[in-house]
Amino acid sequence: MDSARHEQSLRGGGTLSGIGRFPEVDNIPNNRQVTTDWISTAITGAVGIAGIAGTYLSLQTQRRHSVEDRVRAERKAVFTEYLAAGSRLGDLILRANESPSEGDKIDLLREAKELVGRLTLLLQEIYLVGTESVGFAANDHTDYLLATFMTLVKTGRPPKGAGKKIAEHRVAVMQQMRRALRP
Repeated sequence: MDSARHEQSLRGGGTLSGIGRFPEVDNIPNNRQVTTDWISTAITGAVGIAGIAGTYLSLQTQRRHSVEDRVRAERKAVFTEYLAAGSRLGDLILRANESPSEGDKIDLLREAKELVGRLTLLLQEIYLVGTESVGFAANDHTDYLLATFMTLVKTGRPPKGAGKKIAEHRVAVMQQMRRALRP
């Protein structure tokens, strides 16, 4: 480099690897031209990028929580409806055994038949929105309710110990549903 260009670069007129020209600074000894402007600009830019990244990550987390909340609400609605229909069917099955008249028994069986269809439909919804363990527990509960209902239809009374078994299946389903609803 010739001396004139070297002198010009010392005064701030040169470039450094494409960064741009350094402005002149009068208070630096030996007339060396160094500036901190580009450092503060780089730091400000890095902070800005970090802020944007933080906002993006925050929005992603918020969106994920929102989706999880909606899924949890949908599961809860289906689970609650399933448990209500299962409880009603279990009550009807057990009450049919205690009904004194045939007319009452026929009315109970008619309502139970409608609940069987509803319970089967809700079981399919549980398979769609629930976890695998909830689906298996609900399937076992539904199978037992349907088998008990069929025994009631064929023999006119539910099998012995049906009330206890219905309650045990219901508790098992509820435990799985609680696990599935935990965040």
